[in-house]
Amino acid sequence: MEVGASGTITAGVLTYLGVPGWAAGIIVGFGVLTLAKINRTNEGNGIYLDAFHGTNPSNFHTIKIYPA
Repeated sequence: MEVGASGTITAGVLTYLGVPGWAAGIIVGFGVLTLAKINRTNEGNGIYLDAFHGTNPSNFHTIKIYPA
């Protein structure tokens, strides 16, 4: 519930700042899915977030989340 609520608020703020609704939906969707994966992966000791994008920002989706 908290992740969904924060996603809705973030989408509203992005739309208010002039980001088109479809783009705000995509941005928030990726954020909500990442937060859900973090919550699912956490076993009580936190997580390791391994993010690498190199020189090409389109490769930023290569994020791996491991339990600590």
